[in-house]
Amino acid sequence: MKQRLDITNFQGKYFELLTDPRVQPAFPELIYDTKLDMYSLNISAKENSHFTAGLGGCIASSPTNQLFLQLRYEKFGERILSLYGNYYAGSFYNSGLINARLYDIAHLPYYFEFEAASNHWNYYRYTSYFFDVQNLIYLIEEQNYAKLNLTASLRNENKFGMNISEVYKRFTYHQSNMFKRSDTTDRTTYTPVVGELFFEHNSLNRKFYSNAGTHFKISARYANGKIKTILGNASPQTRDLKPPYTYDYFVFNADIEHYIKRNDVFSLGLKSSILFSTQELLENYTASMLNAPTFYPTHESSTQFMQQFRSNQYAAAGLMAVFNPVANFDIRLEGYAFVPLRTIITEPTGQPFYADYFSQFNMAFSGILVYYTKIAPISLSFNYYPYETRFNKFSFVFNIGVPIFNPKPL
Repeated sequence: MKQRLDITNFQGKYFELLTDPRVQPAFPELIYDTKLDMYSLNISAKENSHFTAGLGGCIASSPTNQLFLQLRYEKFGERILSLYGNYYAGSFYNSGLINARLYDIAHLPYYFEFEAASNHWNYYRYTSYFFDVQNLIYLIEEQNYAKLNLTASLRNENKFGMNISEVYKRFTYHQSNMFKRSDTTDRTTYTPVVGELFFEHNSLNRKFYSNAGTHFKISARYANGKIKTILGNASPQTRDLKPPYTYDYFVFNADIEHYIKRNDVFSLGLKSSILFSTQELLENYTASMLNAPTFYPTHESSTQFMQQFRSNQYAAAGLMAVFNPVANFDIRLEGYAFVPLRTIITEPTGQPFYADYFSQFNMAFSGILVYYTKIAPISLSFNYYPYETRFNKFSFVFNIGVPIFNPKPL
């Protein structure tokens, strides 16, 4: 008696197999049986190696070159123990991360993990490569954290979870470009405990430069800790600063990226982000902007201090037209709009304050040629920021790979 395969049940089981960390990616093969007039389905799966190592990075025409190293060890059984570490090295970004994760995939798949990381961004080195001395900014951001996380999976593409982190944030900066090498910097330090709840769906077909699928994430975070600012000798501020004080706030964030496949050569992408925070302004404008949540319309914008895309409350949206004329090659035309609820502005003394509601509107445009290789995407992008005032409005960037970073808890 002939039996038919229930494709819906097969699809679910097959995706479970693909996401099982114990096996390498498995590809099904259909073989036609002429005697039975049926197809047989064969899946060849191999157990993953217990120990793996990886080497990668990003080669760029801008000073954001990265070297990336990672090591992973996994012990398989009814539960899976995964030990992981990575290291990023570059002139703009340096980071190290360790992670210990325990999987249970017998019933409702979930994992419990401990993670700790140290992140360091040097915006001064980035700007000093390309811009006149009068436009230089001295900004260094550090974020270190230790986190406990519990995450459960639903139907392979969905996950929800909660985590709690102990965070150390420090901003080192000059509030203007009028400083000497001998001048001491201003420093703002924040040491909060951060709790987060989140839900995430991800069916995008690629990690970078997708052209099909959907990514959606909604999260709520609460941070509570002590904050302190110490002024350098070149600071424009003259008033007395507060002693270390408690600084707490909520952040609610929803992001979506969705692609509509119109035909074999064209996809239309939609991207939106809404963020609301109860953050108060800090004791000077530069620290307030460094501490503000950020929207990154382009890959390049994630490597720059772009004040026009930073705000404590904002809405942003974008359209991506993706053309795929030949295999493994895309032409992308992207446009984004960013609307802060209230723009953070400053006066000559460095004191921050809010502008009127919806008083500013910012945009970004990008044209990108992307070729996908087995190792990394190769891209050439032309970017235009019409409301940029500090640096050039136009930029060309060539990348082999994509600049990526370890997670930020805030």
